[in-house]
Amino acid sequence: MGSNHLLGILAYSLRDRAENEFLSVRQDFSPEAGIILIMEVVHAKHPKSECLSTGYPAPKMPKTTGLKALIHNFHSPYYYVYLYILLSTISGAAKIAAGRLRGKDDSMQFSMNAQDLLDGLNTVTRALSARPAKQILEGVLMDVNEDGIVLTCSDGSLSIQSIIRSDVKEVGRAVLPGRLFTELARKLPGGEVNIKVGDNHAATIRCMSSRSNLSGMNPMEYPEMAEVSEGTMIRIPQNKLKEMISRVVFAIATDESRQILTGCLLEVTAEEARLVALDGFRLAMQTAKMPFELPEGVETLKAVIPGRVLNELSKILTDEEADCILTFDKNRMQASFGNTVLSSVLLAGEYIDYRKILPPAFKTQAKADRVSVQNAIDRASLMAREGKNNLIRLSFTENGLAITSNAELGDVLEEMEAQLDGDPIEIAFNAKYITDVIRNISDDQMCMKFNSNVSPCVVTPENGEGYLYLILPVRVFQ
Repeated sequence: MGSNHLLGILAYSLRDRAENEFLSVRQDFSPEAGIILIMEVVHAKHPKSECLSTGYPAPKMPKTTGLKALIHNFHSPYYYVYLYILLSTISGAAKIAAGRLRGKDDSMQFSMNAQDLLDGLNTVTRALSARPAKQILEGVLMDVNEDGIVLTCSDGSLSIQSIIRSDVKEVGRAVLPGRLFTELARKLPGGEVNIKVGDNHAATIRCMSSRSNLSGMNPMEYPEMAEVSEGTMIRIPQNKLKEMISRVVFAIATDESRQILTGCLLEVTAEEARLVALDGFRLAMQTAKMPFELPEGVETLKAVIPGRVLNELSKILTDEEADCILTFDKNRMQASFGNTVLSSVLLAGEYIDYRKILPPAFKTQAKADRVSVQNAIDRASLMAREGKNNLIRLSFTENGLAITSNAELGDVLEEMEAQLDGDPIEIAFNAKYITDVIRNISDDQMCMKFNSNVSPCVVTPENGEGYLYLILPVRVFQ
């Protein structure tokens, strides 16, 4: 066994003893003090009797220089002891250095309107996961600077950031428990709220006669929010994007066995944008006709956005016509609007070619009043849920439309006027699937197209191409 190996074993045996000795000299031993010690002792060119900044005793340094001194260091047990201290403290010291480079520490203080704080927390906490991978991801990061406060929440793949104006008295960063902090903000009496965070990460929240203390976490452990600085950028009005998302998310698959279907396909050309979702039983598509600017040489932008991301995005978009800026690179998307930024990873893989699913032509087309059909199906669904298969039958004839449902407890028959173009047809659907489609249509007339009672039914507007829904029927035997 070589001398270096023996000295290494000796260094590990001295590890605990060395740390105890350093702690006995100075109780407030910290990563910061440790890194100063390394800089002053291990890399010292001349021996010192004391480490001036830390108060730790310095090791004896060789009087020789050059190669002989280098060999002496590598054969000295002190080398291994101080190397261990370096490795064990470098991470914490780096985080401290990073914070100081930003000109910030853990303490901070600011005041702002309580409702503005609650609105910001309600927005960003939508990114919190029910089962976070790390404890730090349970929190909301508050980054306070001269311009205001930046709130950030993340689950590791989805991040939401909101900027709020505030009266800043002391800049800094803090991480507080996201859901608890939001509930506390919700119960505040109103008016101005003052928040002060000390060096121990604990926050004091004061609002009128209310005072709460809330333990926090180390903000240096919070991951940085990934930004999409370069990529393809498109602009779409917030109210239009919100409407498109809300009318297709019901068809996104929830079964993780086909992960690509748990997302929604966004297709953008120079003339239109499409959102497409399907789960194997139904398909939903919304189209926005407007000009888009794409990079030179790009005819179609395609991205598969996770369903949860679109769901949360639709809830924080406003009903205003102001643009939402969507930026895409190969792996991520970023949505920027107002004082909010949402960033998420995209789903990898090729989405199903939905155009091959759509029938090219139809033998039968029927029209009926949409509100009358919706109310009749709602009533028939009450009985259908009591049955074994939750089925509703639609029978289109020259005399009109008949909607029926049956169960052991009874049956329902609804009759109404309808226009039929083509052969009469009787077809059955799962009550939930057809109900979801009708609830996302706002036209006065409902237009349904068929080929047979076992082929897909397609629902489109009477005029135009604003939406398309496809529903698979249920085969029934007489």
